[in-house]
Amino acid sequence: MQGDWRTRYPLTGIREATTEPQERLLRRSVGVLRSDPRILAAWLVGSFASGRADAYSDIDVHCCVEDEALDAFRGDGWKEVLARITPTVMATTFPPTGPVGGYSLTPEWTHIDLVVHPRSSMNIEAEGPLRPLFDHTGELLPGQPPPPDPPQGEPYFPEPVVDFYFYILGNMVTVVARNEPALLGNGVITLRDACLVPLLCAERGVRRSGGAKRVRPFLSPDQYELVCSLPPIAGTLDGCIDANLALASIFIPRGRSLAARVGARWPGDLERATVRHVERGLGVRLDL
Repeated sequence: MQGDWRTRYPLTGIREATTEPQERLLRRSVGVLRSDPRILAAWLVGSFASGRADAYSDIDVHCCVEDEALDAFRGDGWKEVLARITPTVMATTFPPTGPVGGYSLTPEWTHIDLVVHPRSSMNIEAEGPLRPLFDHTGELLPGQPPPPDPPQGEPYFPEPVVDFYFYILGNMVTVVARNEPALLGNGVITLRDACLVPLLCAERGVRRSGGAKRVRPFLSPDQYELVCSLPPIAGTLDGCIDANLALASIFIPRGRSLAARVGARWPGDLERATVRHVERGLGVRLDL
């Protein structure tokens, strides 16, 4: 694993890490699943399917069974299969309203998910990039894994993201009024990760996929440096307000520019109302 880490810590294990533990666990998974007569097919999703895996990527294993076999995997039933694959120090079942299966950690802290689908509701198109492991039926999975999604496309305007940004920005006034710097810091992080990062992706035409632990591949080097240049979020009202104002000075002009670039409607009324609310409440002028 390689990277340009700017830190005084040695990061010994990180610098030496490879994907060999995941590959070894994956080989074991295939052997166990292939030999289980209930399992018709198995495949990978996530970074090991899309070609973006690194030494800290999760293993996301999905499999398909006949509908009548699904009940054996419900609740903690999936753990019986997991136990044949690997010992674990944690194995958590998904909520009853979610998919059948769960997520787990091995003693080496390798993360493996196991999800079980009934054959009648299989929807491979909804899975995104996948990597077939085996298919006993010969008809459930594509013969070859599809190429990874192109990293860039045409720029687009993320309207829901922009609306959400102004909603959270305006609520900053309420949180400041209640003297809640801890919650205010959470709001700054939300605006950065759920609004600014998606806006920067939209500038490049990137449709971000993947988990919450990876953002660098989806941004240009300049965009990533811009995100890193935001003021640190100190646990004070002043520190959080500073971070919010700095983020606004980036998000709003870039959002306007992107809307004009792609011919989208910019929510001018919402912007003006929110900016007035923030400026009046905080007694400041936003530098836009």
